[in-house]
Amino acid sequence: MKRVVISWSGGKDCCMCLDRVIQKGYQVVGFITMVTDVFKRTCAHGISIDVVKMQAEALQIPVTFVNSTPDYENQFVNALIDIKENQNIDTVIFGSLYVEADRQWNKQATAKAGLNSEFPLWIHSNDVSQLVKEWLQSGYQAIICRAKDGCLDKSWVGKSLSTNFFNQVTNSAICPMGEMGEFHTIVVDGPLFKKRLDLTHTDIVLNSGLWSLDIKGAKLAVNDLN
Repeated sequence: MKRVVISWSGGKDCCMCLDRVIQKGYQVVGFITMVTDVFKRTCAHGISIDVVKMQAEALQIPVTFVNSTPDYENQFVNALIDIKENQNIDTVIFGSLYVEADRQWNKQATAKAGLNSEFPLWIHSNDVSQLVKEWLQSGYQAIICRAKDGCLDKSWVGKSLSTNFFNQVTNSAICPMGEMGEFHTIVVDGPLFKKRLDLTHTDIVLNSGLWSLDIKGAKLAVNDLN
């Protein structure tokens, strides 16, 4: 059985990867999440460490947080080496969709740690609608936690990633899966979740050109799937 760790942001893409590799029979031994030590948040999605911990608890998969400073790549590679030696993994799973530069960076960093890399969602940019359909049929629920100002209106932040959202963006210039950073999400429930993640208190703030969901309160609750 292949033992893997997933590069985990808390969003829809890595969650879809998790679902796919479990269906393939892989053993997911953990998540690895890059964070900013100063703000105690994930680098890409801006989700607090405490909320990601609850998300991992809901999925019953341990998460390793790695400080992204002073050198993001070295920190990432060294953390992978440590996980490889202590948990006997052979592969890192990434949620890259079609940006080749992103895929190559992930492959090279993983190779430096002596590990293989896999990209379960890799697809041609013209075929992204297939992933949209898969998401909508998956049973997972996600909330938009970041939106790039000028790409998406502030009003979308905090809303569900739903058919309504995809219908609104399908004919626009942005990628409906947000592959170019147009928006980010946090998954709160779904088939692999043992509990639902409820966001109980949130604000919306503008930071560095991103409308971001500032999650001030969250809790785990019984879901309807288990």
